[in-house]
Amino acid sequence: MTLRKFFDLSTGNKNSRLGFKLISLGILISLFLLYLVSTHLIFNEIRRRAKSVAIATATSINSAELNRVRDEDDIDSDSFRYLQSYVQQGDEANSDVCNVFILRKSNDDEKAKYYEYIVDSTTSDKNCNGIIEQEDIFNLPGSKYQDIALSEISNSSCHPTSYSEPSWNMLYPNSIFGFAPVKNKEGETLAIIGIEITAEMVQKKLIRFQFAIVIVWTVLSLLIFILSKFRKMKWIAFIIVSLTIMALFIFMYMIARRVVIDEIRQQAMGVAIATAVGIEADDVTAIHNAKDIPKEEFQNIQKFMARICESNQDVQFIYVMRRSYKKGSKPTDFEYVVDEAELDDNDNGIVDPGEVSNVPGTYYDASAFPNLVKAWYRPGADDEITPDPPYPDLISGYAPIKNKNGRTIGIVGVDIIAETIEKKLIALRTVISIVWLTMSIMAIVILRLFFQKQQLLDEREQLIQQLFKVSSVLDENRLKYKKLSQTDDLTALFNSRHFHYQLVSEMERAKRYNHPLALLMIDIDNFKQINDKFGHQAGDEMLMKIGKTIKTTMRKSDSAYRIGGEEFTVILPETNSDQALLAAERIREECATLFNKNNEPQSCTLTLSIGITLYDTGEDPKALICRADMNMYKAKKQGKNRSFLD
Repeated sequence: MTLRKFFDLSTGNKNSRLGFKLISLGILISLFLLYLVSTHLIFNEIRRRAKSVAIATATSINSAELNRVRDEDDIDSDSFRYLQSYVQQGDEANSDVCNVFILRKSNDDEKAKYYEYIVDSTTSDKNCNGIIEQEDIFNLPGSKYQDIALSEISNSSCHPTSYSEPSWNMLYPNSIFGFAPVKNKEGETLAIIGIEITAEMVQKKLIRFQFAIVIVWTVLSLLIFILSKFRKMKWIAFIIVSLTIMALFIFMYMIARRVVIDEIRQQAMGVAIATAVGIEADDVTAIHNAKDIPKEEFQNIQKFMARICESNQDVQFIYVMRRSYKKGSKPTDFEYVVDEAELDDNDNGIVDPGEVSNVPGTYYDASAFPNLVKAWYRPGADDEITPDPPYPDLISGYAPIKNKNGRTIGIVGVDIIAETIEKKLIALRTVISIVWLTMSIMAIVILRLFFQKQQLLDEREQLIQQLFKVSSVLDENRLKYKKLSQTDDLTALFNSRHFHYQLVSEMERAKRYNHPLALLMIDIDNFKQINDKFGHQAGDEMLMKIGKTIKTTMRKSDSAYRIGGEEFTVILPETNSDQALLAAERIREECATLFNKNNEPQSCTLTLSIGITLYDTGEDPKALICRADMNMYKAKKQGKNRSFLD
C-alpha cells in the first residue's frame, strides 16, 4: 500500500465515517429525548383517561349497595349481583380496560392499613350454569388487595388519582390505574373504584410514534451523509437540512397529534360508557317531551350527569339522545332525551322547561356525526375535533344505553371541548419546535464544521500531493546523483570510489562464506600513442567502446570499473583462477576486434594487458589491488597483449 492510500484511509475516510456516526448518534439522542417527552404526554393522557373513567363509574354506582356486601357470604345477594354486573359492563364496554374493581378500607384492626375487595370484573360464570359461585370469583369480597399502590389508593379516598405500575422498562409501565372515591350524600368515602388499563394497549399506541422516530432518524442520517458531499453549495445544504428537519417534525407532530386525539377520544368514550351504565333504562323510556321535565326520572338523569361534569374537568357537556321514530324519520334523525344540566335561574328548586336548552323531543340532525349514529350499536367517538356551532369545537364520545333485554333505547354523548385538547397540543408543538430549532442549529453547526474540516483536508491533500511530487523529484534526483557519484561519465562503468567500497563488501562476503574471489586489473597498451596520433576524441571513443565491451562480456554477478585514464578493473565473485583467466581472455579478445569491425584505421591496433589475482582470506584490500596491479605490469613486461596470473 502506498503512503498516499494509507493517508487517505487513516485520516480522510476514517474521520469522515466517524463524523457521520457522531452526527447520526446526536440525531438519535435528540429524537429519543423528544420521544421521552411525547411518551410522557401520552402516558399522562392515558392516566387522565383512566381517572376520568373511574370518576364516571364512581359517580354512577348505587352507593347503598356497597354496604350490603361485606364478605364471601354475600356473594349470593342481589347487591353483589348488581355490583358484579355493573363492573363487568364497564369492563366489557371498554376494550382497553382489563379490570374494574371496587375496594374499601378494611375495618379489621390488624388490616387497617390495607384495602379489601368488594367486587371485581375478573369474576365470570366458569361452568356456565347462570349462577356466580364461590369458585367463579377470583377475588372474594373481603379478600386483601395485594398491590404496592396503597399510597395512591389512600389519596384517592379524598380525590381522584392515577398511577403507573413500575416496570424494569421505564418506557413501558406494566399497567396504568385510575382511582376515584364513591361517596354518600354526606360526602363520606364508602369505597374506591379502580380502573386498570394494560401496558399492551399503551405499547400499541406508541408503535406508530416509534416507527416515526426510526423513519425520521434514518432520513436525517442519510440527508446529512448526502449533503456532506455538497462542499461548494454549503448554504443550500443548510437550508435543505433545516427544511427537511421541519418537514419530518411536522410528520412526527401529526402522528403524535393523532395519538393524543385518539387517547382523548378513548377518554370521552370511556366516560360515556360509564355514564351509560349508570343510567336506568326505565328512566330514559319514561321521558318523551317537555312535559316530562318535572318528572323524577328526568331530574335523576340530569343530576347524575351534572355530578359527572363537575367531577371531570375535561368534560364540558353530557346529554342523552335517542333515535327519532316519527313518521318519515331517517336513521340519522335523533331527538334529545336529557340535555346538559342547567341552572335554576328562578330559584324555585326545579329546572323548568324554559331553563333547559334542548327539551326532550328536540330534533337533532346527526348526519354530520357518523360515529354518533353508529353508537346506537356500539361505543364510539368522533375521529377529529368537530365544529358544532354555536358551541365551541369539541370531541365527543358516545355509548349506547341498553335495557334488560339488551335493546338500545338511547345513547349518551360526552363532549370534551377542543380548548382542553389544544392546550395539550400546544405543549407538544412547543416541545417539537424547540427540538427542531435545536437540531437545525446543531445540524448546521456540525455541517459547517464538517465543511471546514473537509476544506482543510482538501488543502492538506493538495499539499500532500505537492509533497509527493517534490518527494518523487527528490527521489529521482537522489538516485540520479547516487548513480553519478558511482558512475564514470565517459564509459558508464562504476568509478574508482565505488570500486573500493564494493571490493571491501565482496571480500567480506567471500571471507564469511569461504568462497573464491578474483580481481582483474586491465590497462590499454600504447594508449598515449593512440591519443597523440588520432586525437583525444578518438581516445575517448576507444574508452567508451572498451567499457561497453567489458560490460557485455561479464556475468550479472560481476562488476566493472574505470579507475584511471586507461585503466579498468573487474571484480569476479565466486570465481577461481581458471575461470578468472577465461574471463580475462574473453575480454582481451573481444576488445582486440573492436576497431577492425568498425572500419577504424588499420594502423591502430588495440591490445590489453590484464593482471589476474585471487583473494587470500584475511588479506587487506590494498594488498589485493597491489598484487593485481603488479600482475598487470608483468603482462606488459612479457610483451603486452596478454593476461598474467601468478
